[in-house]
Amino acid sequence: MSGIETLKKNLGTILTIIKKTDEALEDNKLSIVEAFGIGLAGLKAWGIWKEYTTMKDEYLDLDDLEIEELHAYFVAEFDIKNDNVEEIIETIFLFILNMKTIAEGLK
Repeated sequence: MSGIETLKKNLGTILTIIKKTDEALEDNKLSIVEAFGIGLAGLKAWGIWKEYTTMKDEYLDLDDLEIEELHAYFVAEFDIKNDNVEEIIETIFLFILNMKTIAEGLK
């Protein structure tokens, strides 16, 4: 078990971009200030690619408790205006986390 700190940190960065975008589009307009905020958050996301190998290793090493912890973190932090879409995305995220377990079961 290598831990999930890099996954959590980078997931938090992505969730910040999603939140800023959702808030900015609430009025169906995108101001310069809002676009700048999204852009700054996007710049932080660029660093995610540098940690690809660490994230891949952490994902491949996930155990059931880490999957639950990462999913709980995602559910707690992920919040958009459309609750139906939010629930669907949270379910898809859990499915993605469990893909490793599914693939291992098929071996």
